[in-house]
Amino acid sequence: MRPWLLFFVLLAPVQASRGQGQEKPAKQEPLTEERALSLALGNRINTAAGVAQVRAAEARLKEKGRIPDPELRLTHEKQWTGETGKEYAIRFNPPNPWVVRAQKVEGGLAINLAHVQLEGMRWTTTLETRRLFHGALHAQATLAHVKNWQAVVEEKKTLYEMLLDRGQVTLPTVLEVRLEFLEASERTKNARRTHENAMNRLLAWTGLPTSPKPALKGETEAPVDQFHGIEAETLFLKFAVNHPVLSAMELQAEMAKTRIDQAAGANRLWFNFLQGGFSESSNWWEDEDWRFRVGIRVPLFDRGGVTVEAAKADHEALAAQVELLRQQVRVNLTATLGNLQDAGRNLQETSTITANIAEEVRKTLAEDKNAPEPMLSPETRFKLRQGLHRIDTATLEARQRYQGAILDMEAVLGRRLQVVLTE
Repeated sequence: MRPWLLFFVLLAPVQASRGQGQEKPAKQEPLTEERALSLALGNRINTAAGVAQVRAAEARLKEKGRIPDPELRLTHEKQWTGETGKEYAIRFNPPNPWVVRAQKVEGGLAINLAHVQLEGMRWTTTLETRRLFHGALHAQATLAHVKNWQAVVEEKKTLYEMLLDRGQVTLPTVLEVRLEFLEASERTKNARRTHENAMNRLLAWTGLPTSPKPALKGETEAPVDQFHGIEAETLFLKFAVNHPVLSAMELQAEMAKTRIDQAAGANRLWFNFLQGGFSESSNWWEDEDWRFRVGIRVPLFDRGGVTVEAAKADHEALAAQVELLRQQVRVNLTATLGNLQDAGRNLQETSTITANIAEEVRKTLAEDKNAPEPMLSPETRFKLRQGLHRIDTATLEARQRYQGAILDMEAVLGRRLQVVLTE
C-alpha cells in the first residue's frame, strides 16, 4: 500500500470520531402539564396499593359463604379387656345463612370502598402533580423575572461606574448602586435555587431524569366569572359530597351497619356441626353401625344482645364521624370559595390597573431610547424600569395566589375545576 493511501486510511476513523463527538444532542421538548399528569398517573407505584386493595376485596367477597372443607375424623380404641373399636367420620360445619347474607353485603360495600380509595389515590396523584407543576412553573417565571432585573441593575451599575470616573456622580451614590446590584444577584441565586428544587421535585414525581432539566410550557389559569355568583352550598351538594374521603367514610359507616346484622344472625339457633360416620367394634362378637351427630350453637350467654349493641355503637360512632367530616368539608368549601373569588378579583384588578400604567411607562422609555438625545436622566430612567419590575412582580404574585386558590378549591371538591365548570 502506498504511504499516502495508508495515511488517509488511518485518518478516516479519527475524522469519523471527531464528527461523532461534534454531534449536537437532540433538543429536549418542553414539559407540559398534561404530559406531567400522564407520566404521574401512568406510574403504577402511585396506585399499586389501591389496585391490590380492589383485588383483595373481590377475593374476600368470593370467600363469604363458601362451603367449608369437611373434617375427616379417625378414632381407634383398645381397652384392657381386649375390646377394640374404630370410627371413621366426616364432620361438616355449615355456615350461618343469616351471617353469610350480611357478610356478602359488607363484602360488596368493601369492593365499592376499595374502588373509591383507588380513585382517591388517582385524584391525590393528579392534585399533587398539578401543585408541583404550577409551583415549578412559577419558580421558572420568577427566575426569568429576577434575572431580567439583575441585567437592568448591572446596566445601571456600569453606567454609574462610568459617571463616577467622569466625576459626574458621587461615590455614595455609586455605593448605593453597587449594593443594589449585590441584592439583585442574591435574589437571582435564591430564585435559581428555588427553581432547581421545584424542578427536582416535579421531575422525580413524574419519573423523569433530573438532568438535563426541560423547560416548562404552560400558563396560570385565567380567572373565571362563574365563581363570583355561585353559592358554596350549591357546590357542596353537587360536587363536594362525592369527595373520595367523604365517600369512603360513608361506605365505612354502611359496612359497620352490616355488622349489626352479622351479630344478630350469630345469635340465632343454627347448626354448629353435622357429622356422619361408620364405627365397628369387636370383643367376642363383631358390631358395625352408622352414627350421625348434630351440634347446635345455643347463644346462652349473649341473650341480652351485647354483641349487637356493640355493633350498633360502632355504627353510630362512624355515622357521627361522617356528619362531622361533612360539616368540615362544608366549612372548608365556604372559606376556599371566598379565597378563590377574592384571588380572582385581585388578579383581574391587578391586570387591569397596572396594564395602562405599564403601557405608558414602556412608551415613555421607548421614546427616550429613540430620541436623538436622552430626555430622561439616568436616575429617572432606572426608576421607571424599576416600576415596571414591581408591576411584573405584583402580577406574578397575584397569578400564583389565584392558581393556589384553584388548587385548594379542587382539593375540597375532589375534582378538576374545569370539569366542575362544564357540569
